[in-house]
Amino acid sequence: MENPKKQFTWYGSASSEAGPFMIAGVEDFAQWRGSDETLPAGFRVSYYGTFIRELSSHFQTIDPVRFNDEAGLLQFTQTLINEIYTLQPEIVMREQKKMTTAEIIANVMGTAAVDADIVTPDARQNWLNIWQERRQCAYDFFVEEKHLFHLEMDIDTDYTRICETALSQDEIAIASFGTNAQALFWDVRPNTVTLALDQTKTAVFFVTALTDVQRKKALEVATTGEAFYEVGQLLLPTGRGILAWSPMTQDDLGAPEGLSRVADLNPPVQLNSLNILKVGTLFKVQPGMYNVTCGWSRIEEDDFAWVRLDVQV
Repeated sequence: MENPKKQFTWYGSASSEAGPFMIAGVEDFAQWRGSDETLPAGFRVSYYGTFIRELSSHFQTIDPVRFNDEAGLLQFTQTLINEIYTLQPEIVMREQKKMTTAEIIANVMGTAAVDADIVTPDARQNWLNIWQERRQCAYDFFVEEKHLFHLEMDIDTDYTRICETALSQDEIAIASFGTNAQALFWDVRPNTVTLALDQTKTAVFFVTALTDVQRKKALEVATTGEAFYEVGQLLLPTGRGILAWSPMTQDDLGAPEGLSRVADLNPPVQLNSLNILKVGTLFKVQPGMYNVTCGWSRIEEDDFAWVRLDVQV
């Protein structure tokens, strides 16, 4: 890797509770809908069971089938159910009622009144997790009480789509969303990433190393031409960028009007959500298309991963 000697300054960091980070231009991040189910990216249907092998070839999949609109979802699902009945007229379908979050909580509270084990907050949360799938619309199919097939429909989010598609085979990928928007998604451990900018604002370095000594050594490794992988190109049209935990949206970060002005501040602003601190940070470099490379290495007993953005010349 051809890397001219650059002087980097450590600049900011972001942490996550689980799941990938994203690196994007703030203009593209404005289109990102994260894990917010009130801003669906589409719809999906998932199904499993021994009856799948009886279905037509175009229904034989273990992956969710995705749709941009609800009409397409409903048409596909009805066609699938019709085929099930055609192939097995004796089959019995049982519908699992879709419930709102308020209805789920009402059920939890009702159960808590008669079951002391559900009274504690932890137990109540566990119970809510069990009821989570009731927020979907699901169907189960039986023949003489033998369960043959399960089908469920649900809202699709930007976050679930990226995790189940772009990151299904690798821990790093550049993926598109919204209208001509894109970001680098990086599913990495540990769950804190620190970034550094070079003095000319033409390169950005991201690393999982936690201590100052580890970060310094990691930067040396990443700039000496050791093994690396080319990921692709990422456009930063105004040079304003964000590193954030990917379930978050700009509304979650308290910036419904956008982050452009905040990105111009120096030193950078640490981004927090309402309930979780340090889930993102901003940076500003020269506008342009950036080559993205990544690598993994070990310093003494500690493994670390890194990503580097270098402006195209």
